[in-house]
Amino acid sequence: MPTHTAPKKPAPKDWHPADVIAAVKKAGKSLRRLSINHGFQPKSLDRALRRQWPNAERIIAEAIGLRPHLVWPTRYEKDGTPKRKRWDIPFERGAGRPQKGRFGGKHSAGGRCVNGNIQGGNSHGANDA
Repeated sequence: MPTHTAPKKPAPKDWHPADVIAAVKKAGKSLRRLSINHGFQPKSLDRALRRQWPNAERIIAEAIGLRPHLVWPTRYEKDGTPKRKRWDIPFERGAGRPQKGRFGGKHSAGGRCVNGNIQGGNSHGANDA
């Protein structure tokens, strides 16, 4: 006896960035103008087309008359709250990548920075004995 299973409903996909831009233009707006009107740099809201940024997604979705979870379903839970990303998870200072630059790591002089001056360590300056 053959058993048939109902086909799975395809997972919802995010709108293509070109579709989002077209919808914003159709609403008589532009991402550039929305960015400026909300106090961002002119190209800032473009970032929401490629990466999760709930505040920018909300601004864009309101401009086209939708909720953000309808435009970017993979970025939101079923209840409409943004999914947590790696950077949202609290971490302790020092856990993870080592510091670089003047405060430690491979490019550090080995000293301690006090008021912009390196104290101790190898200063590579003229005062070396």
